This record gives sequence, structure tokens and C-alpha cells, in this order.
Amino acid sequence: MKRAMTIVLDGTPVVDAPFTGIARYTQELAAALRELHPDARLLLESCPQEASLIEGRWWSIGLPRRLRETGASLFHGTDFAVPLLGKTPAVVTVPDLSPLRAREFAMPPQAKRVARRLPGAIRRASAVIVPSERVAEEVRRRFSAARQKIAVTPLAAASAFSPRPATKTSGQYILYVGSGQRRKNLDMLVRVFSRIRSGLRQSIELVVVGGGSQMALQSGVKQMRGVTDEDLAKLYSGTSAFVYPSSYEGFGLPVVEAMACGAPVVAVRDTAAGDVAGDAALLTDGSERALEEGLAGILEDSAWSGELRKKSLARAKSFSWRRTAELTWGVYQVALGNT
Repeated sequence: MKRAMTIVLDGTPVVDAPFTGIARYTQELAAALRELHPDARLLLESCPQEASLIEGRWWSIGLPRRLRETGASLFHGTDFAVPLLGKTPAVVTVPDLSPLRAREFAMPPQAKRVARRLPGAIRRASAVIVPSERVAEEVRRRFSAARQKIAVTPLAAASAFSPRPATKTSGQYILYVGSGQRRKNLDMLVRVFSRIRSGLRQSIELVVVGGGSQMALQSGVKQMRGVTDEDLAKLYSGTSAFVYPSSYEGFGLPVVEAMACGAPVVAVRDTAAGDVAGDAALLTDGSERALEEGLAGILEDSAWSGELRKKSLARAKSFSWRRTAELTWGVYQVALGNT
């Protein structure tokens, strides 16, 4: 009797950073793979909190040992990393190349560690998964070892994200979802909002889900953290405009989530997030002036806003986690030499 495949995914993002896009990717991919291939054994593994000194050397000793113990057929590193040692075939996901620009983007110290280890992870991996063609092009340019083994598997919105009835208590608001990293241009959005707000007859807020601990709040700006999917879907559904002014993304998951809820979307052209949105969103050139003009236009033109809502819903249907799982499973087969 043929033994069922055992696929081990890196569960570290789910444990250490549960509200990030990489954690979402890991969880949704695992769920979709289980549904697609119920005969396969899907495990999420991360370094135990009370690991011994030896096991705590997770990527060189602890994880390779765990892969042997579970009889893993393949390891999928969903967050830039694969084991440093061991013989288990591996696939690595490179969400973007932002760690290579850690100083420019004022990223946390661990980003530099990721950047140092990434070339080795790409060399050791049998296949490299990226979420968009833009990242694929970047990786090919920077890493010759990846050129013949890159696969693009777009992401999608979770099933929780669908249009929800507007709540009577929520007034008009602009929505941003994401971190406070420099590349996200949240400071620019706050400045734009302040000017737009002063010129509007009706009251309006800027709701920031995430934004980081160092965010400076001002009048009309509301920061929220630890928001559930249910509440986030309501926020997406009720917003006058979802604004994603990021200048660099690997995919832009909040954009497709917002679209799945029927939100009018504003994003930046010539970025992966802009590619995801396509012609269903208002795409700006990334400048402060263009963002202000575009956002003001949506707020003042209900017909245009309504048209963007319809386009968002249609565009979101182009993405599904089942399709992501199908493409990923195909990569696994190639990595295992089954094709």
C-alpha cells in the first residue's frame, strides 16, 4: 500500500506573527491543501517554546530532526526559510524581496537576518514560490540559482471576506489595513486625509487597522489592532474607500480582501498590489497629490464609487485559495520529481 505524503509547512509565522499576511498565507494554504488532498498528511511545525538547547537550534538541528521523526516527504518554508541541514526535499516561498531593502524601508532587525540567509535558502530549495510576476522578475534578476525553479502562486481572500450589511452606528470612514513600515506610506495617507477632511462638509474618519506601535494619532484618525476577520469584513464592506498607498508589495493581500467585500479601492500603479487590483481600482502614480485628488474624487462622486464597488467584487472572483493550493501542489510534485 502506497504511503500517504506528509507535507510539513513552516508554522513559525502563525505562532510568532499571527496577524501578518505571511501567517494568513500559511493558514489558508494549509486549509486549502487539506481540502484538496484529504489523503495527504499536512503538518505545521515551529520551534517549541520550551525547546532544549539543542532543539532550539531549530533550522540546523531541531527542524531536520522533526522532519525525520514525522517521515516528511517535503518541507515547505512559507516565510523565506528552509532547513540548513538534512535531506528532506524543500520548497521555499519568497513573499517579496523587502528584506534586501531593510535599511531603505526601516524594517526591524530580523529583516537583515532574513536577507543574509535568503541566498542559501534559494540554493537549497528544489523550487521557489512567489506570489506575483513582479516578485518572480525580481528574484530572477537577483538570484541566478532561482531562474529555472520559480513558480507563481497568487494569493486570495479568505472565505470570511464577503460583503456585509452596513452598521447603523458606523459613520463615513476611509480604511487602511497593514503595517506601519515606511514603504506602506501610511504617514502620507494621514496627511492627505487631514487635508481632505478639512474640506468636506460631512464628518469622516480614517480607520487604521494595524499601523504599528509608533503611529502618531491625530484628530479623526482611529487605530485598531487584533481585529477579527468578522469585524474586518464589516470594516471593508462599510468603508467609503479602502486606500493602500504602499510603494512596494509582493502581492497586497488586503487589496483582494477589500475587493471581496465590495470596497472601492485606491492603490499604486506599477506595484504588485496595483497588478492585483487591475482596472477594478483607482490606481495612482504614488504621489501625495495624486492620492489626494483620487481619494477626494471617490468621496465626492457616489456613482463612481458605486461602479468601483461592482468592479471590486468581480475582480476578487479571479482569486481563490483552492487555485493557490492546486498550483502549490503542482510545485510539490515537481520538487519531488513526480512529473
